[in-house]
Amino acid sequence: MAQEEKPIPEQLQKIYTITSYMHTHFDDKLPLSEVAEKFAISPYYLSRQFKLVTGTGYVTYLQMIRIRHAQNELLYSKKPIQQICEESGFPSFSQFNRVFQQYCAMSPSAFRKDTDHQSQLLLRRSDPEHNTKATLPRILQTPEEQG
Repeated sequence: MAQEEKPIPEQLQKIYTITSYMHTHFDDKLPLSEVAEKFAISPYYLSRQFKLVTGTGYVTYLQMIRIRHAQNELLYSKKPIQQICEESGFPSFSQFNRVFQQYCAMSPSAFRKDTDHQSQLLLRRSDPEHNTKATLPRILQTPEEQG
């Protein structure tokens, strides 16, 4: 059986540098070939080492960065979803919806509605008038239980 390949410190540092670059430039087009060229390595080598070090492929990693950004924007801003899509680096709204659905098991609009409910619930829970023994069970109810 072949011994499992392990990254060496040089490789770890190079991939760390590349992932840092990805985190700060996720809203740009970041094709693997251009990133490899920027960091003076071959696309094949980058792809192989990236998977070895991170445990995931380059494109998957980039999509996860973009989806996390979109989730934060959906949760903490009132920006239109189309704008969030563009600011998250997705080339099209249809790709954004497809990838978001793949990672989050719901559409961006459903995610936003769900987080709106969660935010309202947290606000009600932090209101001292609502934190009594009589109202606490009602506050903790799901929307379906509330009627």
